[in-house]
Amino acid sequence: MAPLRQRALGFVARPLSPFDLTVFRSVLPTCLDRYDGRYCPHHNDQASHGWQQRYQLRVRPSVRLPGRTLSSIATRTLEEKWDGFAEPVQRGQPMKIGVGLRRNAPDDWESMSTFAAEAERLGVDSLWSAETWGFDGATPLAYVAARTSRARLGTSILQIDARTPALTAMTAMSLASMTQDRFVLGLGISTPQIMEGWHGIAFDRPIQRTRELIEIIRLVESGERVSYNGEMYHIPLPGAMRAMRSSASPRRLPIYLASVGPRNLHLTGELADGWIGNCFLPETSETYLGPLKAGAEAAGRSLADLELQVPVALEFDDDVQAVAKRHAEGYAFSLGAMGASNRNFYVEAFARQGFDEVREVHRLWLDGRRDEAKDLVPVDIGEKTNLLGTPATVKGRLRAYRDVGIDELRVGLRGATIEEDLEQLGQLMDLVRDVNSETTASS
Repeated sequence: MAPLRQRALGFVARPLSPFDLTVFRSVLPTCLDRYDGRYCPHHNDQASHGWQQRYQLRVRPSVRLPGRTLSSIATRTLEEKWDGFAEPVQRGQPMKIGVGLRRNAPDDWESMSTFAAEAERLGVDSLWSAETWGFDGATPLAYVAARTSRARLGTSILQIDARTPALTAMTAMSLASMTQDRFVLGLGISTPQIMEGWHGIAFDRPIQRTRELIEIIRLVESGERVSYNGEMYHIPLPGAMRAMRSSASPRRLPIYLASVGPRNLHLTGELADGWIGNCFLPETSETYLGPLKAGAEAAGRSLADLELQVPVALEFDDDVQAVAKRHAEGYAFSLGAMGASNRNFYVEAFARQGFDEVREVHRLWLDGRRDEAKDLVPVDIGEKTNLLGTPATVKGRLRAYRDVGIDELRVGLRGATIEEDLEQLGQLMDLVRDVNSETTASS
């Protein structure tokens, strides 16, 4: 039996008390069914050993039962289950479509529920909720969970510093339990404007906070006692308090990170199960995929171990340049307002891809010259980060994303009503099937 398989068991299945054969054999298959090999944090002995040391996790010693041990039962059961574990993401597979949740009015939650059910019927892979400075990102997913049965439900994104690590893990495990493990925990550092201007929390060392948050979530979900001493978080606080374990059932949460900067991309490749990539152009994909790959390889993984998801807007229009110009102008707000005066992640992301004009857009916006800022945003940014124009043009952009290895596009719809949104989504799904049929025919 390979050591990795034994360690996987030690992480997933926490034997219950009393340690009896009946209980253990009923719990283990469930835990293994939830354990997806694609989401395993490390795939080699050295990396996995370091991971166990960091989390203070060990494979439990064999517990003596009449005539057998837990380890012998586990070994046989795990061996039987192992072949069913999911393989890493294979590039070149059919592209999937996710969609952001839509509703007719801010307080019209019934229309959002209807939208979710119809989008699932049209064949979308996933449904995503946003979190900015209005509604939170978790609650809407609980609302639509009862109206859906197949689509994954994800947050894009929960703001990392808006909750304690324990509350983030509790929220995610609740949604995973309610949705039969369809939930995807999308996390992001957000922006200085939101964290400091809305939450009143210093935007301090976000990369280190992200790392420690993920490590703590992995501890919580394992069912082990949470004892963690990092640079940013200490659980429990020093003193007489004892370390606690979650009362929820252990489960493996898929964690996706929204990242655009090199260090955050490297961290995503190292620790995350998926990537949410804003400001992404297929033509300059290596700006993102290079650091992601380096991070994955540093952890003994490969880029194929991550699902790559890119958010895009969808708008059908015969005048490609006009619609692209309109979307380019829309970026001026993010380039100008969503950051500190001396640093803006969106500006830096586009500048790394060769759009030096965005620095001037940022300056003009801060100077109050907003119309000039909007006009200066390059049209290529609007056109090449979205699905815009005629059906033929949109199909060409789908191929561009497919050809650089993007697994899923998360589509933002712009209709005046959910009926218009669903009509456009249905048209897009037809185009996606056409493009995917090309992939199947060439394989």
